[in-house]
Formats: sequence, structure tokens, C-alpha cells
Amino acid sequence: MASEGRRPYVPGFQEDVFLSYAHVDNLEGWVGDLHTLLDKRLQGVLGPNVRTWRDLRLHAGDALWEKLEPTVSGSALFVTILSPSYVQSTACRREARHFYERAQSRDQLRVGTTCRLVQVVKTPFEHHPESRFLEEIESIQCRFFAPVALDQPRFTAFPSREGLPHYSDFDTTLNNLVQQLADILKTMRAKLARLAPGTPRVSVFLAAPAADRSQDRAFVAQEIGDLCELRPTGALP
Repeated sequence: MASEGRRPYVPGFQEDVFLSYAHVDNLEGWVGDLHTLLDKRLQGVLGPNVRTWRDLRLHAGDALWEKLEPTVSGSALFVTILSPSYVQSTACRREARHFYERAQSRDQLRVGTTCRLVQVVKTPFEHHPESRFLEEIESIQCRFFAPVALDQPRFTAFPSREGLPHYSDFDTTLNNLVQQLADILKTMRAKLARLAPGTPRVSVFLAAPAADRSQDRAFVAQEIGDLCELRPTGALP
């Protein structure tokens, strides 16, 4: 499902948000409702030109993966809708791992300190051995459930349909997700605008630190290094 007729909010990407999910988690329409509301609310925050995408087909096999792969790697943000079904699905793990490894290999997994792979947790789950890499990623995580007090194994899932109990919790969590995704997309768009050909780059002097602050200097240099000209470029006389 693509946002037909719209341009991506972040130039240079095929989609702004890729929703990766297990189709069994949409048997009652939960993922579809999330997608529809997420798309509308992102438009409310960012304007009409924003694209959210999810695969409506039961994709499997190498032939269909070849068609899906460019969309995965060409998305600004990758949102996993985690559940027991998701982490046990070979196709879902393949999508997530491909986005993660491709972005990491290009040193583009993070926007500043924020990861481009965002985790929506539909229901509690235990990681599959091959999905452990998701557990190790420090990323935004929005939980659409709440544990039952004094009974940790049990939980209350937030329904996606208005009028049902705990829908207000779904709505609040979704609004939080929308704002966090919008913030990352705004940062990516602004960063690309500053890097556009012909855009003057500001020179910034980044002083040499004391030995115990060298890691802090390296962090600052990584954060701003592609947005400006760092000085000095060599040893001072």
C-alpha cells in the first residue's frame, strides 16, 4: 500500500515510512488501522507530501523479495510491528535485517543519536534466535499494550477501533509515535537541504580536548561533521 500521488517528504527516498509486519497480526485489521491513522496524522504534522508504505501481499520467496528489497532499502524510516508472529517469521526478519545491515554499512543507521529503525511492539514476545539483533539496537520503542498489575505474564492490548476499552491508550501511544517519526523525518529533510549542492557550509572550530574528553569531541565531530566544515583540518602551527 503506497501513498499514491504524493512525493516523499524526505528527498532521495522512495518511501518515508516502511511498515514491516506479520500478516497474521492484521487478521482483525489492527495493522491496517494503525497504518491509516499514522498516514493521516503524519500528513497533519508534515503536510500532504509524506509517504507511508506496507506490503498488502503475503510475500514469500526470492522472486517477490527482489521486488520488495528496493522499497526496504529505499525507505527513510523502517518501523517493525513486533509480536510473537513477527520474530518467528523468516520474511519479517529478512526485511528488518536487510534494512539494518544496509543502513549500517552506509553509516546511515542513525540520524544524530536516533536510530532509523523504530520498534512498535504490538504484543509481548520472546526474541527468536535470529531476531536477537533487534534486541541489541538502541531505538525508539512504542508499546501498544500494558501489563496487568501484579500479574506480569498477562497484558492488556490496546485496540485500534474507537469506542473499545483502552482505545484512548492506543490513541495516545500513536500520537507519541507520530511525533517521534515526524521529528526524525524533519531532521533528515533539513540535513539534506543543508548538504544540497551550492549550499554554503559554515566553518566551525572544534578545539582539541583534554585526554579524558576525547570521546566527547569525537561524538560532537560525528554529529556535526557532515553539516559544516570542521576546523582545524590538520595540526595547528
